[in-house]
Formats: sequence, C-alpha cells, structure tokens
Amino acid sequence: MNREALCFFLMSTPQMDLEAHIRREWATFSQLPIGNISTEDVATFGVVSYNILADCHMRPDDWPYCPQSSRRSEDRHAQLMVELKHEMDSTDIICLQEVGSQYFLLHLQPALLKEGFTGSFFSRLHGIDEGEATFFRSQRFNLLEEKNISCAELIKEAAGRAGLSYEVTEKMSLRVDMSDVVIFSKFFDIKTKRVISVCNLHAIFGGYKAIDVASLQIISSLNCLVEFAGGFNESMILCGDFNMEPHFPGYQVIRDGELNQESIQFLKRHPLYGAEDSGASGKTQQYLVDIAKPLFQHQCATMKSAYAEILGREPPFTTHDDIMGLLWPATRGDHPPKEIPKNDSGIYQSNPDEFGTQPYKGTVDYQWFNTASLCCQRVLRTVDESVIERFHSLPNQVFPSDHILLKASYSFLVIRQRQDKLMHFKGAWPVSKLVVSATKLLVFYKLMDLEAHIRREWATSPQLHINESSTEDAASFGLVSYNILAECHMRPDDWPYCPQSSRRSEDRHAQLMVELKHDMDSTDIICLQEVGSQYFLLHLQPALLKEGFTGSFFSRLHGIDEGEATFFRSQRFNLLEEKHISCAELIKEAAGRAGLSYEVTEKISLRVDMSDVVIFSKFFDIKTKRVISVCNLHAIFGGYKAIDVASLQSISSLNCLVEFAGGLEEPMILCGDFNLEPHFPGYQVIRDGKLNQESIQFLKRYPLYGAEDSGDSGRKQQYLVDIAKPLFQHQCTTMKSAYAEILGEEPSFTNHDDIMGLLWPATRGDHSPTEIPKNDSGIYQSNPDEFGTQPFKGTLDYQWFNTASLCCQRVLRTVDESVIERFHSLPNQVFPSDHLQLKASYSFL
Repeated sequence: MNREALCFFLMSTPQMDLEAHIRREWATFSQLPIGNISTEDVATFGVVSYNILADCHMRPDDWPYCPQSSRRSEDRHAQLMVELKHEMDSTDIICLQEVGSQYFLLHLQPALLKEGFTGSFFSRLHGIDEGEATFFRSQRFNLLEEKNISCAELIKEAAGRAGLSYEVTEKMSLRVDMSDVVIFSKFFDIKTKRVISVCNLHAIFGGYKAIDVASLQIISSLNCLVEFAGGFNESMILCGDFNMEPHFPGYQVIRDGELNQESIQFLKRHPLYGAEDSGASGKTQQYLVDIAKPLFQHQCATMKSAYAEILGREPPFTTHDDIMGLLWPATRGDHPPKEIPKNDSGIYQSNPDEFGTQPYKGTVDYQWFNTASLCCQRVLRTVDESVIERFHSLPNQVFPSDHILLKASYSFLVIRQRQDKLMHFKGAWPVSKLVVSATKLLVFYKLMDLEAHIRREWATSPQLHINESSTEDAASFGLVSYNILAECHMRPDDWPYCPQSSRRSEDRHAQLMVELKHDMDSTDIICLQEVGSQYFLLHLQPALLKEGFTGSFFSRLHGIDEGEATFFRSQRFNLLEEKHISCAELIKEAAGRAGLSYEVTEKISLRVDMSDVVIFSKFFDIKTKRVISVCNLHAIFGGYKAIDVASLQSISSLNCLVEFAGGLEEPMILCGDFNLEPHFPGYQVIRDGKLNQESIQFLKRYPLYGAEDSGDSGRKQQYLVDIAKPLFQHQCTTMKSAYAEILGEEPSFTNHDDIMGLLWPATRGDHSPTEIPKNDSGIYQSNPDEFGTQPFKGTLDYQWFNTASLCCQRVLRTVDESVIERFHSLPNQVFPSDHLQLKASYSFL
C-alpha cells in the first residue's frame, strides 16, 4: 500500500474521528483565587500561541507521510482556521510563529480580519521568509504600543545595560547573530480598563546546536518585556515557540530566575569557537555562559507557566514529528531508531546530542504569565498522542503544523497597593474594524502635460564633503516622506474641484504609485501618513511588495481609520527594531521622565489625549554595516486649534527618537507631517533646542480650560507651555532640516488646497477671500487664527536629520505652484494628495 492509499484508508476508516482534536477539554485551576479578582476584571481574555509551520521549512523530502495536498500553507489554511476557530469566542489575542510573508498577506490576515482580529507581522532576518504575527480582537483591545526587534539586537542592548565590555559584546554578537525576531505588544483592555503586555517569541532551533543562544534569547525577551510593560508587577505574558524543553537551561532560568550548576554544565556543550580553534590556534575555549553570565538571569520571580500551573506539569509534547521518515514504512531503514524517553511526569525528554537519530517529540511551546497581576483560569488540553499517531505524526491532513496549538484564559488581579497609579485611560480608544472589499478598477488620467511633476529636479548640497564619508559609507540611501490623504477625510463636499474618479484611495492608487516610483532606484525607506487600513492591506502593501519593499502599519486611535506606514527596501536594510506608540502615551512617558507630578500629568493628559500615533524604526544597512533610526510622525492638525499639542508631539517624538537610536550622536531621521509651519513654536524648538519668548507667547493662544472656566469657575487660566515647560526642549542640537540645509530655506509649501472651494467657480461666494502672504524667503506664512477663511497653502512636512552622523546629499525639489494651479489646487486627477512628497538622499559620516 503506497503512502497516498494509506492516507486515504486512514481518512475513510469508520472509527476514525478526524475532529477529535476539536473536542479537547479545558482544564481549570482548582484553587482559582476569586477573592483577588475584582468584579470588573472577572471577564477573562484568551490567548492562543501556535507555531504554524512556514512553507520555507517544508522541503520536498521532509515529512514523507504528509500528503502533497497538505504541504503548502494555502492548502493547510482551512485546517489552520479550524484550529484557530475552535471556541473562538474565548480567543482575544493570537500569537503565531513561522508565518510566511505571502501567507500572512494573502490568506491569514484577510481570514482573521473577517473574525474581528487586527494583526501585524515581523519577518525574520537574513532572507528567511517567515516571522511572527500577533493579532488582537479589536472590539476587546486597543493596541497602545508595539516593539519589533531582532533577538540579536535585544541581547546586544541587554549587554549594554549590564555594562559588558566592547570586546565581550563583540564575541557574544558573533555567537548570537541569528535571524530570530520578537514582537512586544501593549494592549488596552476596553472591557476592564487594564493594560496587558504580550511578548511573541520564536527562539532559535538549529538542531539543538545553539541551546545557549536560545536560552539567552528567551531570558532577554523576558527582561525586555518587564521593561516594556513598566515593571515587575505589571500584567504580562511571554509566549511562543521557545525551542526549549523543560529540562533545558532556558526553561530552568525562566522558572527560577538564575542558572543552577546543572544548567551551567549543560550550556558548556556549546563553545564560542569550534574544536579546530581550541588547539593549534592557542585560543582558550570559551562559552557564552561564562562571558555573558550576568545576562542569564532575571528578577521577575512571579512568572509561571500557564500549563504547569493548571495541570501541575507541562504537556507531554507540543511538537511531534518524524521529519526524516525514520519510522515511516516507505522510508525507514532496517533498524528502527529508539524512542525518546519520558520523565516521571510523562513528559518526553530528549537528549539534544542525539537529535536527528530518532523521530522527535518534545515540549517546546509555552505561555508564561505574571502571577503578580494575572490569574490563569484554564488551559486547553493538548491532543492525545493516539489521535496524532493515526496519521503517523505531525503535520498531516488534519493537523496543519508540526506543533500543537496552546490556549489559555486569564483574568486581571486586583493590585490594591497600586490603585493610585495612573493605569487607565479616559474612555475607550476603539480601533476601527477593517472590512475587506473587492478591488476596484483604477482610473488613470492622461491630459495635456500631466507628467510635469515627474520632471522635478534634484538639488544638491553645494558644501557636500565627500571626503568626510568613509569609502564604505559613500553609498547613499533615499528616504521618502508623504502624507497621502486618507479616504476617511475625503467628505463628499470637500475639494469640490477634485473629480469623482479621483476621490477614493483605490482610484488614486495609480497616481500615488507614479509619485512613489519616480526615481525609485534611489528610494530605500518610505514613510507615509494618512494611510487607510483597507488601502494598506489591499493595494499599497501588495504594490510595494512587488517593488521589493516590506512595510508595517499602525492605525490612529479613537476609531479613525488611517495611520502611519513605514516601508523599507529589504535588499538594502534589515529591520532590527520597531516601536509603535500613541503620541499621548509618548508625552505621558516624557512627563514621567521629567518628574512632573501626578496632578500635572493628569492635566497634560486631558489636553494631549488625541488620536495621533508614531512609528520608530531601527534599520541595519546591509551595504554599509551601519544602523539608522527613523521616526515617522503625523502630528495633530485640528484646524490649528492645538498647535501647543502638535509642538509637544513633535518635540517628544524627537526626544524619544534620540533614546530609541541610542544617543545624541547616532544616525537618525525625524520625518512626516508635523502640521507646523516654520514660524510656529514646534519648528522653532526642533531647530533651536528650546522655546524663545515669541514662541512662548504664541503657545498662550491655547488655554487648558475654555473661556467659560476662566471666570465664574474661579479657575486661573493655565497653558500647556506653563505646566509642561520642561517637555518643550531637547538636547539634540545637531538636527537640521534636509530641505532648509540644501536649499537654504524650506519649500514654499508642502500643502496646497482649497478644501471648501472658496475660490472654485462653482462654490465660491461674491467676495473672494484674501491670499495667504509669503515671507521674505517666499514661504507661505499663514495666521492660524484665520484658518478656514481662505484656501490653505503652507509648509507642514519635513525631514530632520542628525548632522553629527549623517550628511544630506540632495533633496528632490517640490513641484512648481503653476503646475498645481492648472487643476485649481490639490488633490486632483494628477496629484493624489493635498500634500506634496518629500525625498532626500543621505550618507553616513
């Protein structure tokens, strides 16, 4: 009987119940501490963690018992969704590992979107086409912050904090420079008003040849999670595929906090140098556990494994495969290999030195939670081994991966001693649910000379000092920043001169790509603002993927269906770390660092609680071996009624960027739509480092309380600039505006629109409004108090770069106003947004 016939026989046998795995039961904690759970927090939330097996690891000869019809991700998709949909009403967060990029884009993300889940993906490095994906139910949680980082970078940061020497860090870096990555996510629970931080990790496997590295990845992830969450008592969950059995050192350290002697000896199976280096070369054999011992510990002693806590032990296995077909009839040899033994608790316990000589069974997947603030109420039992063995092993036509799905339910504990801490937010921050729609026909206008904007010229720095750049760093990289105008802001009566065929994002897509593809060979990083979520998913991401760009999206809060998107050319850069955070949270963190009082912080929070968000990205330049950090910001506009908030958002973003990059001297770029003209306070502070008196007076146009509060209420009128003055400054005085540096001044305008049609023949009144004046440099300079009474023209978009470590070589000139006025104003059938694209080329000093 051949393999396909055998599979058919198994599938068709009457007593075979292929859905047995669906009827797994819950195991509940018998000593559930109900007395410590507040009434409001009794609502549980469910977390799924699951390694779903990426296509790139499914080689033709692997798993010979798995039918051809169940080998590709798209073929396994239906069974994967059966797994994920099992009791899906009790699932709120999904952490997946080994997610292929195309599978995420074309199948997984759309499928989970329909179930009410929003998700993000972070690819592994070194060209491995899979990574982690974290999803959350958008009706239950809001994403407050996200950090994507490579494990190598994470460990390097840990070494820096531990004060390890440069030499030790370099040795360690050579050992830990693997492709593995991790996602940290901070969620606000709309139902309980609490915050939960989750780490989604996939540690290195490598045939058990790097257990020292995997251990360090896990421990460093936990330490980073504690910092990310805000402290040892915060609510946090560390989950994923650890590639670490319970008798391995990494598990022992997470459980106990530090290495015991047995684990230290275990880790000395893995030297830093190969055997050939320990003799003739004269090198003394060294081990990661010796040179980096301070990193093999943590202080969060309240972390417990969910399954061990509920069941009293880990599952017998979470992965079960015979990848080489050692026991499969068609491929096994004459002498069957011996079985992996079980310990006294019934858990498979392999010898890593024997890996590859026997079919593998082991427990490597976990969910660890902080018992100081969370209670694990129940876990979903894993499938019985007898069910799997009906199909020989995993994966097969029923189970889509070589791993088993884990699921646990948690609730928040009352932390009475911390109730006075600012832990909640004013109201819910709903993130709008994405709805997938069919792709529509793109319309592309070809009238007279519509490509004039493509013939923009580069302006080059007259003082370009090529000799200041090292030979290896002379290769420049290009950065685009562009507010592309989200469809949710395109109301029916706005921009009456813009044709109906150029109003929806999908109809403007062709023109947007014309903009982005202009001289695209010199573009390496793209920072976009006002990106609609559906547009990102259905049009923008697939289009830029074809051009070699990988990207991420972060939606604004309060249900506004647009946000920022940052893309990078994957052949030029690797993404080392990413941080997504709301501007309100960013300013709140800045207030904490500045030591402002709780009362002042509360007042600030009431003023700055806007929907705006920011993305920080740290890239490794493959060509020059240097690191560049980029901040993609869209500050609040609000009809110029919140210039104080926009200024604080911009300054706080710069201060956070300096910290994110690693210091004042590091290469960094702050770009986006600042909604600040050059004569506004926020621009002045970024340029000079602190407020001047003119800016202070300017900011006093914006009181914390309305006029009705300044009189009868007895309240003394206060201003953000007064109570939060320490936040209106920065120390990075080497930041310069790219366009001002090259051209000697900012562009005349980067935004040009007549949104209300005040000068459009069909809608204007009898009296034409006055024009916005220009300053002596030819830059439009509006009066914010007159906003809405005249068509708007102004410079709002910038690229600021650190001259301590970067040189701006050239900028792409903006389009001449006469070209725009052929179509009255922006947007129109040629220019897809009310903003203009900015583009600059940089090199490392």
